Amino acid sequence: MESKNVKFLKIKEDILDNLDILIFNLENCVDAGMLDDGSAIYNTLEDLSDQINSIDTNEELEEIISQAKIIERQIDGWMATQGQTSISLTWPTL
Repeated sequence: MESKNVKFLKIKEDILDNLDILIFNLENCVDAGMLDDGSAIYNTLEDLSDQINSIDTNEELEEIISQAKIIERQIDGWMATQGQTSISLTWPTL
């Protein structure tokens, strides 16, 4: 059985992977002209990625996931307006 610490670190890693995917999708949207410079969203994603290292509680992780899901929906919406599809990310449950 995984220790709580190992599970917590795995969840943090999964969140970071998803944030990287969101950044990649956002960059693709900007490159394709779907969005103007998305610097505010990009900066938010970068900030969330940076915060992961200092997070020590499940509540803090839940807040990161909540913010990232909002951004994911925005990016998915922009992609849908251009007839592109995206994959729904699987977020860890705590």
